Order: sequence, then C-alpha cells, then structure tokens
Amino acid sequence: MEMSLCRLSPIRKGRWRYKWRLWRGGAPLPIPNREVKPRRDDDTAGDRGKVVRRPPLREARTAMCGLSCFLVSHIALFPIFAAMKELLIRSVSGLLLAAILLACVLISPWAYAALLLFIVIVGTFEMARLQQMNQPPYLLLGEICSVGVFACSALAALQVIPQRWLVLEILFVMLPFLIALFSKSKDVKHVFAYVYGSLFFLSLPASLMLYFYREDLFVGMAGPGLIVLVFCLLWANDIFAYLTGKLLGKHKLFPRISPGKTIEGSLGGLVFTIIAMAVFAHYAEWLPIADGIGMAAIAVVFGTLGDLSESMLKRQAGVKDSGKLIPGHGGILDRFDSVMFSVPFIFVYLLLL
Repeated sequence: MEMSLCRLSPIRKGRWRYKWRLWRGGAPLPIPNREVKPRRDDDTAGDRGKVVRRPPLREARTAMCGLSCFLVSHIALFPIFAAMKELLIRSVSGLLLAAILLACVLISPWAYAALLLFIVIVGTFEMARLQQMNQPPYLLLGEICSVGVFACSALAALQVIPQRWLVLEILFVMLPFLIALFSKSKDVKHVFAYVYGSLFFLSLPASLMLYFYREDLFVGMAGPGLIVLVFCLLWANDIFAYLTGKLLGKHKLFPRISPGKTIEGSLGGLVFTIIAMAVFAHYAEWLPIADGIGMAAIAVVFGTLGDLSESMLKRQAGVKDSGKLIPGHGGILDRFDSVMFSVPFIFVYLLLL
C-alpha cells in the first residue's frame, strides 16, 4: 500500500489514506470537498457519521461550462432554427397552393372560375381590413359590388351570357356613390378606396383570366397552358429576384414602401425570367420567341409594380400581412397581388398581337 501511495500526488494520497482508514474502521479524517453529517436514525445516533459528497470544484466548473455552452449554442442557433421552420412552412403551403391552382386550371374553366370567385371574396374582405372598412354594412356592400362585377365578366367570358350584358357592371360601379351618400362617416375616401380597389385590383383582373380560354380571342394560344404560363412567369420572377437580391442586392428599389426589394434583385428577376421564357418559346410551337419575351417583360415589370402597390396599402394600414389564410405567405392579396396587377396588361398585349 505504501509503495502504491508513493506514486500518487499529495492530494490523491490523502484521499487514498482516508479510504484506507475508513475501511479499517478508523475515525474519518476531514479532507477537502467532504462533509460529515450525523445520521438521523434514532437507533444509530452516535455512530459514525454518514459521508455526504459535495461535487468537486472541477466537476462544478465542467457542469457550468457545459450549461453555458448549451445555452449559448441554442440562443445563437434559435434564429436559424426559426428561419428554417418558417421556410419549411412557406414551401409546403406554397406547393399546396400551386397544386390546387394548377388542378383547377387544368380540370375545367368552371373549376378555375370557382377558385377565382373564392379569391375575389376573400381578397375583398382583406381590402376592407386594410382600408378599415370591415364593418358589416360596408363589408356586405363591397362584397356585392366585387362579386357582381366578377360574375358578369366571368359569365360573359365563359359565353353563358352575351357580351352586351356586360353593361350590368355599370350598376355595380355606381353603387359606391350610394354607399358614400348614406354613410355616417364624414370622410368617404375610404369607401371609394375600398370598393374601387376591390373592383380594379381583384374582380376585373380575375375575370380577364377566364378569357384566356377563348380561342376566338387568342388564336393558337388559348387554353390552360396560357394561364399556367402567366403564373410560371411571375413565380420565376419572384424566385430569381429573391436569389439575385440575396447575392448581389445593395441598392434599395423602393425603401419607403418595401425595404427588402433591391434594384439588383429586380433586374436579376427580369433578365433570368426573359432568358427562361426565350428557352421555353424556342421549344413551344404556339408562341413566337419575340412575343414570349415581350410577355415576360410585361409580366415582370407590372408584377413588381403590383407587389409594391399592395405593400403601400399594407404600410398605410400599419400591418405586415393582409391576412393569415396562407401560412408563411399571409393573405390572398399577399400571394396574388402581382398576378392581379399584371394580368390586364398581359391581356391587352396578347390581344393586340
């Protein structure tokens, strides 16, 4: 035993001697990091005390260091985990929305019209919220105007009613003046902003998309493929603009309205979308390359302007999103703003070819 102890350090020698004397039945020696407490049992009172170990200083430091590293790592990685979760939710909801949209477009014009009607109704409600006109009387009258204009145009586009019946839309266009006339509010500009914003930002563009099924208007191009192409152009612009802005974005495009958009990102979205459209038109027999490039440029430019316009409405209303219907994306206006704003310009461009 003495030979083995001589090879140990003084501290370890003391511990081994303590254990040796304790095993031989001797009195326990007070050493560092140990404490002697008497037993609390009545029949063993006065016996040797029970040894209670306290954690050594080295173990305490190790535990504190591990706890600190754990907290620091989780606090530092929390934004990354949150961003990954948000990206996953946004991707899943975006894929689900795209699947529903493409299914409705490909099934039949009536299925797509039903989806557009849902978009108009929910979008009008979000527009009322942005303009602080979501009280029941104003909300109901605004929905009547939006749905009435969309129904007239959609039925005419699907050739259910003759084109001359489109004059019925004038009645719904004049209805906001009656709403403002009987309104108790002295400031009626919100009434016009809400109703006409819904008409020209939702109802009319949504109904124009149904005309893309008309072969008599768009010879050789009409059909579900044209509608899918419009959405693909706008989605490609969003993706390319986001990636280019993340890599090269330095100069803000419109910092007063949308601080996240950059000039480099917008130009990158425009260039890469035009390149993608040129490649597609090269293999598509029904679309000339020059017409496809012009269509892509119009979709990108006016789609970006539509996104900025909707951001302006949200900033004036003091909200981040127009709604919460689509997880990770916001509301209907947040997802379809660029589509609704660019469709009238694409419609006129293709009609004049």
